[in-house]
Amino acid sequence: MSGILVGPAVIRAGEPDWEANRAIVRAMRAEIARVRTPIGFGFRPERLTDLITDGVRTVLLCGEDGDVTPERTWQDLARWLPVIDAHPEVRWIIELGNEPDIAGVDIWRHRYDALQTLRRLPQALGRPQLQWAVSLPCNLAQTRDLLARDEHGCILDHVDAICAHVYGWYDLGDGGGGDWLRILDLAVDTGRPVFISEAGIDDRATPRPEKARRYLRWLETAPAGVAGVCFWGLGIWEDNPTYELTMEMAYVLGRWETTPEQRTPPTEERMLYGIRGLIDRRGELPRNPNGGPGTRVPLNQKRGVVIHYNGPEVPNHTDSAAAWRQVVNDAHYHIAKDWDEDPTNGRVLSGDGLMYHIAIGPAGEKWLCRDIESVLWHCGAWPHNATALSILVPLGGDQRATREQLIALAEVCDDWLHQGRGTAARDVWGHQELQPTSCPGTLMTDFVLPYRAGTIWEEIHKRTKEEATVADGRFFPETGHYVGHGFWEFWRDNGGLMIFGYPLTDEIEEPDPKAPGGRRVVQYFERAVFEYHPENDPPYRVLLRRLGAEALARNDPTNRNPF
Repeated sequence: MSGILVGPAVIRAGEPDWEANRAIVRAMRAEIARVRTPIGFGFRPERLTDLITDGVRTVLLCGEDGDVTPERTWQDLARWLPVIDAHPEVRWIIELGNEPDIAGVDIWRHRYDALQTLRRLPQALGRPQLQWAVSLPCNLAQTRDLLARDEHGCILDHVDAICAHVYGWYDLGDGGGGDWLRILDLAVDTGRPVFISEAGIDDRATPRPEKARRYLRWLETAPAGVAGVCFWGLGIWEDNPTYELTMEMAYVLGRWETTPEQRTPPTEERMLYGIRGLIDRRGELPRNPNGGPGTRVPLNQKRGVVIHYNGPEVPNHTDSAAAWRQVVNDAHYHIAKDWDEDPTNGRVLSGDGLMYHIAIGPAGEKWLCRDIESVLWHCGAWPHNATALSILVPLGGDQRATREQLIALAEVCDDWLHQGRGTAARDVWGHQELQPTSCPGTLMTDFVLPYRAGTIWEEIHKRTKEEATVADGRFFPETGHYVGHGFWEFWRDNGGLMIFGYPLTDEIEEPDPKAPGGRRVVQYFERAVFEYHPENDPPYRVLLRRLGAEALARNDPTNRNPF
């Protein structure tokens, strides 16, 4: 979408390295900036002049979060008036409030105070070049209350623009604690220009240049009516540095221009159904022209996502070639399966092919397996088997998706839902939510529920940390214990999970009169106890405890304590 102004939301511009911040502004070719006017934010008027020198031509001046009374607004604004008067070429927008719901103020009192300010202060200031905007809450219900009309009037009768925030875990609007996209739609519906005065992605796992590219992709599909976006943020914010704009992000964002030939070139990954990185493997799968359902629906009728797994465990499920073989086997199975729900009518209703649109490989491959317009039966519930995007992750039983699969799955859902085909909060389902089944197994807790809650990227980050395998050990999230060093090598090389089971403790010391120093390092597993014997030569330094001998000794009457 052309014409959207891009710039920073200033956080701590009072930091010492202001020139480094200015360099970021210039690199991203910022045309808009949002600054906080209260003196406690540390931003000085002369630095606003610097931003104007660096090319900024629209400035959002935002006051106190929850106090929008005429008195406080004037107090915060007064020291900026000389800069405002000196730069008539700049579009000045006074933004009343900042996330008032999070600030904890009563939204009706906040609305009343804003109305008083909008009625009194513009006339008192005597500066008709100033424009006025209200900042919307992060909560949809409170946003509706703020913009409501009653006996006191309506804010929309007094503002020139609307300000809103859009955050997300992986992409803008996909979660992060707010009704971002629905609030944005409501803002656009007011007919006023909409400025997204804070926007950011809380994704710690992705390199910052890729995060900036996601910003640009979102700008391409932003609703008509969005006039500018200020990305959070410029300056150091110790509480959550993941949002900090960096120079490498600025170089990416600087490619955003107002003419198509100057923008980020379209990528091949957008060519297939608007889903990044989709690999077309439709021609490699068996089809049955005489099978069903054999019907299609227009793309504009598609909505939501249903997640599936394979059911039985998939052999070698972390290998991409083995996972694709399973997809091919599933296609043969779906063709041969009798899909008729009435087994007594003597009719056999075979399938026309694989009943999943997309499969996600263990290395994060996104395999397009069927036309997305195709109606597929596998969901087993109407209307979802006609309208939803059906996604398979080739695993089964208690097997868990790889980190790469979870990331790819989130990307597909994000891209699909951001085309207007559902919302992240409501329209991603596990198969078991539509029909009695165990499907999608572990994906229900590993993906579906966190995705709907907006916490999927936190879960992926946590999973990555927990499951990190290094040369000398591994953490097992199933029991919360770590196996390291010689115990890890022995466990890994002598049968692993199948023989010994999960660790039940970390390494601990126990009394042992035969050990050097009288204490022995041991670790308990579900089916064994490992002992460390540094007095032995390799490979006999890790030995298994003689559990049978211990049990026999405990049951031998001659060994009982006589007292």
